[in-house]
Amino acid sequence: MVEQLQWGRSTLVLNDEAFARGFREGRKYYFESLVSSRARSNQLAATELLWLIAAPDEQGRYQLEQDGDLLTSLPEGVANVIGLIAGYLSGPLQPESRPERRQRLAELHAILQRAQNNTPESPPLTQASAAL
Repeated sequence: MVEQLQWGRSTLVLNDEAFARGFREGRKYYFESLVSSRARSNQLAATELLWLIAAPDEQGRYQLEQDGDLLTSLPEGVANVIGLIAGYLSGPLQPESRPERRQRLAELHAILQRAQNNTPESPPLTQASAAL
């Protein structure tokens, strides 16, 4: 049976066994670390998340590694990917703020404008997209 749990306003369906195992391990790490490093603090640093799955390379960028061997050599490391996952998962837990919404809609509007300007036959922006 697929495990499901309440995730803020959504239900998180753990329908991939490897993901589900990792999720359970991550929860164990979180609660075990409360006993040690964060027992006195309610902060969770991004570097704590990165250290769970990555190690800094010679330039200080976090890369995936196994048994001391780097598995990735991404120019910016894996921090952006891990941040993207954490940000996506935060959606049901913390509502979008007004400044975030304004920024997101402004970026979307700019993309729509560029697309319209690069395609001569495209129809004018709709009222809905223009209102963004």
